[in-house]
Amino acid sequence: MGTLALLGVAWVCLTPTPPRQPNFPGVDKWVHGVSYFLLALWFVQLRPQSRWQVIAALSAYGLLIEVLQGLGEVRHFEWADWAADSLGALLVLPVSRMVGSQFLLHFERWMKQG
Repeated sequence: MGTLALLGVAWVCLTPTPPRQPNFPGVDKWVHGVSYFLLALWFVQLRPQSRWQVIAALSAYGLLIEVLQGLGEVRHFEWADWAADSLGALLVLPVSRMVGSQFLLHFERWMKQG
């Protein structure tokens, strides 16, 4: 499931015609931050001892996506998008230690069984 989420983020970020978003100031940055927060939450649950490595890997992934956007003719590189990605991933640290934060891990195990 986590791999599908990574591929989904790549598709949404690299497609020339991305899905429509609500129209209010800063919505793009919120979407980036929330997306990477959810990705980090997922992968940190799978590798709880590797929280910092997961965050670093997702930050690098966000940078790679931005570079790929910059290479195309339709989308463009934005440092602010990468910062929102990285901040979203970083904000998972306090949440990952909360009670009930293992929901996605249990869901992943359930999906593998059936």
